[in-house]
Amino acid sequence: MSDFAYPLHEECGVFGIYDRAGTEDVAAAAYSALYALQHRGQESCGIAVNDDGVINGHRDLGLVNEVLTPAVLASLAKPTAHMATGHVRYATAGSRVRANAQPMIVRHGRGTMALCHNGNLTNALELRRQLENEGAIFHGSSDTEVICYLVTRNRLRMGSIEIAISKTMDVLEGAYSLVVMSATKLIAARDPIGIRPLFYGYSKSSHKIAFASEMQNLIGWCDDIRPFPIGSYYCDGRFVRYEDIADVPAPMQDDMDTVLRNIREKLIAGVEKRLDADAPVGFLLSGGLDSSLVCAIARRELNRPIRTFAIGMDVDAIDLKYARQVAEYIQSEHTEVIITKEDVLRALPTVVELLATYDITTIRASVGMYLVCKYIHEHTDVRLSLIHI
Repeated sequence: MSDFAYPLHEECGVFGIYDRAGTEDVAAAAYSALYALQHRGQESCGIAVNDDGVINGHRDLGLVNEVLTPAVLASLAKPTAHMATGHVRYATAGSRVRANAQPMIVRHGRGTMALCHNGNLTNALELRRQLENEGAIFHGSSDTEVICYLVTRNRLRMGSIEIAISKTMDVLEGAYSLVVMSATKLIAARDPIGIRPLFYGYSKSSHKIAFASEMQNLIGWCDDIRPFPIGSYYCDGRFVRYEDIADVPAPMQDDMDTVLRNIREKLIAGVEKRLDADAPVGFLLSGGLDSSLVCAIARRELNRPIRTFAIGMDVDAIDLKYARQVAEYIQSEHTEVIITKEDVLRALPTVVELLATYDITTIRASVGMYLVCKYIHEHTDVRLSLIHI
């Protein structure tokens, strides 16, 4: 394995802050947060600021210090600005053009909205086609613009921005964390499974609340920092659970044949949806049942060899043996990543920092994932790893 000092490029980074007391330069706060989140995305970035109900922003291709120059920050810094959002982008869906940079600012008949999104929607293409059939005109190619259109359409039909966002999330599939700013509100939301990270924090003394993709971005501004609850959105000082995947309204009454058929069909559909990506896709293969099924389905649906990756220790790597057997069976382009005890120990501090937890089970499950994804990033052009459905 290579030197672990090299940072891992991840998905995207989002940030939002609402300073009710008006003591914070929110544009400068957003800049500082994005600078610290730069490792999550280097393709584009931007900031939107709410100045007493008027939303303006700046976004472009490039690094944070290149796009958000002192002149740009000076133009956004206003004494009456109490809210700001920011974003750094690492594209997994959508091309590298300015139109895909965030925050995306939308002006409509009932106001203005700035939206930041970290994630990857598996039904973005389907939703985009539906909107285009209804007359929508897209300026970029990212799934974030799809979310913007849906929220805007729902906002024009509904009484509040938070209800519009909740209604939008009813049709979103995949991974996402959102920070949305309107003329009067700062709203954050997270997908029902919590695939994308999001944290929030309060400052009791200055009545601030802030949201960020990583916990360390909130240190210094907030007294109490916690993981954002999954399947929930925040607005006006409270969290609302919009979906609970563990909730079972009623026991299933289908016969066994129907249940098995449904499981098979849903598994295939879940994999098929996640094959739709602009970026090169790789597959993590452990040789176990779950990953073997996912890879086999993907191989059949794509009708071409797929790229699979397996990771194991330099001694007694039983998983590598079974992964190799599956790879040979499905005829994949297979790569084995061999790690040592020293690799694991060197990676631990970074993994703990990224996870923002000391939970033993979580860390143990994540070290190998981190190391194999780091290898993929440094040695291949794969941008998206299919590891779950």
